[in-house]
Amino acid sequence: MAILCNILTSGNGSGTADTVKISVAPWGLQSLDGRIEFEVQADQLTHS
Repeated sequence: MAILCNILTSGNGSGTADTVKISVAPWGLQSLDGRIEFEVQADQLTHS
């Protein structure tokens, strides 16, 4: 499964250099608890 997202930051914050902070807000998406920003593993992302 894939969704569109914006990359906010990479390699810093509470994660490691292999994590990326993303936002799904521009596409009107959110988690069931209302979150729009997430930290994911960089290798989970692809370019389209």
